[in-house]
Amino acid sequence: MLTLILGPSGSGKSVRLREELRQRARSRQRSILIVPEQFTMQTQKDLVRMHPRHGIMNIDVLSFARLAYRVFEETGVKAAVIRYIGKSEYSFSVPQDVVTKEVHWYLMMADSYYSKPQREEYFVDSGYYKYHEAYHLLKFANEKQILEKAYNEYLELKKNNLWGSHKYF
Repeated sequence: MLTLILGPSGSGKSVRLREELRQRARSRQRSILIVPEQFTMQTQKDLVRMHPRHGIMNIDVLSFARLAYRVFEETGVKAAVIRYIGKSEYSFSVPQDVVTKEVHWYLMMADSYYSKPQREEYFVDSGYYKYHEAYHLLKFANEKQILEKAYNEYLELKKNNLWGSHKYF
């Protein structure tokens, strides 16, 4: 879930964020906290210090650059994050367990069409598709809406001559 916590200085934004992260960690949910590049290390230190056991096993603190690197690491795709688009949730059964997943969607620009499926996540295939092909491959309305939103964002950037120019970073 994308959550924006807004407010003036001293209004409790950091306290609320830490409490939400603590609750998600207790229920074994993974969290990704995106912060400016210069604050990743300090934020990690602060989270470790405030945690009762002084550890943050299921909380990742990433900048957009580190998020792009994570995508490359997991999929083999070199890409730049343009914008956050949304999320979808699903669950499936594996032997002796039910896996619940949150998928966060980003509009990204890749340098090539290479991709590899994440076998450890039970993916058997991955690839690039034209918009209409991808739309018809999706089964759920919320995923089709996310694709539509990403495509409209892409068209807007392209219309304004910003796609591919690195002016959007």
